[in-house]
Amino acid sequence: MSVDAVNSNFPVSPEIVERNLQQLFSDYLNIEPRQIKIQIPKLETALAAIHCSPGDKNFAEYKFLSAVFNHEMHLALQTDFFNFTMKRLPFGKKPTALSENEKTAIKNEFPQVSELEDRLNNSIAAYRQAINGDFNLAKSIQSSDAMALLADLLYRKSFISPPDKKIELQKEADLLYVQLFSSKIISINAGKKYEYKLIFALRKIARAFNADHEIHVEHGLPREDLRGQKIDLKIIIDGITYPIQLLTASDDAYVREFNDELMNKKKNQMNVGTSVIRLTPRDIDKAIANPNLRSSKTLIQIIGEELFGHSPVQELTESFVSSFIKETSAKAPVPQVLSTRGLEQAIQRNINVKTLVQLGLPADSMVEITTSKRTLVGVMKTAFSARELACTEEDLKNPSMALIENLKNLL
Repeated sequence: MSVDAVNSNFPVSPEIVERNLQQLFSDYLNIEPRQIKIQIPKLETALAAIHCSPGDKNFAEYKFLSAVFNHEMHLALQTDFFNFTMKRLPFGKKPTALSENEKTAIKNEFPQVSELEDRLNNSIAAYRQAINGDFNLAKSIQSSDAMALLADLLYRKSFISPPDKKIELQKEADLLYVQLFSSKIISINAGKKYEYKLIFALRKIARAFNADHEIHVEHGLPREDLRGQKIDLKIIIDGITYPIQLLTASDDAYVREFNDELMNKKKNQMNVGTSVIRLTPRDIDKAIANPNLRSSKTLIQIIGEELFGHSPVQELTESFVSSFIKETSAKAPVPQVLSTRGLEQAIQRNINVKTLVQLGLPADSMVEITTSKRTLVGVMKTAFSARELACTEEDLKNPSMALIENLKNLL
């Protein structure tokens, strides 16, 4: 059934509704990027003709499609707004150098500013409803995918929110991603978990070491992710998008040759502009478990070299790295990773009752607190010795959600 053939008089049978939603999703997947602003409104008209209410069997699917259509339109309008801004920049000035008053003035001139904001808010609201249901579109898209896309938009919204709201939205986005890559949901395979882990790690790095660039790291939309030339994730720096397909591969010498063949095959399948980057699980895990300057810069350097290659375009890699990590950050002292020997004292100094409760350990009395800390010491020493975990004293003093989840999995 084509988009134009959708009839406004759908029967209310759940089976018919399911079939029509699946068809709309199939039509959506076939839209070319340049046709987004033409075709999505047609799909929205067709979707509005399907009568689906809270409590109906297909309501989660219905809201997911509504969310994705709004999401696509928001990003298309965001691209228009970026181009609109670039044309109005004072000579020699970068978008990141604009004052708040200048940004507001340009935004108020943009003719579709209301739709830009409404599309964002409508998509967030619809994703929130979709994640509460159980659905399976094209045997590929489920509520976990809605969680990732919701987190991406919450993170986007944080950049146009007041400081206190910005922190709140980024924390919620982080928590959603931690839930995804810590999940035992069978449909989230190892490859997908490392996509989520990489997005989470890159956001943390950008927040920790960069203040001069607006950086978004997002999962590919279904139209991008499920097509033949799939996009797993996108890095957007000051409005410039780097589409990426991620290959997480072992660095074992025995499988390197196979990985090289797979890498070349994937590169040949990609659209122009989409890069295949190869990272080992260890590269990503290390940046999450021990997010200091050294491990962060190593990860960004690897990605930059995969994106741009080596000489003679080394300056592109250097520019990419400096977008995430300011030059001044390179001069900052690097936090020291704790040794197994110093771990027990560090836990005694820094782990408080709140952290023990977050870990699900008893902490109602001094006896319980002491026992719980001993338990934690034993588990962490084992993980340190097996190189499954590394952290600094500062990590223990202010543990991230990622570290909390890692420790809960070890306990």
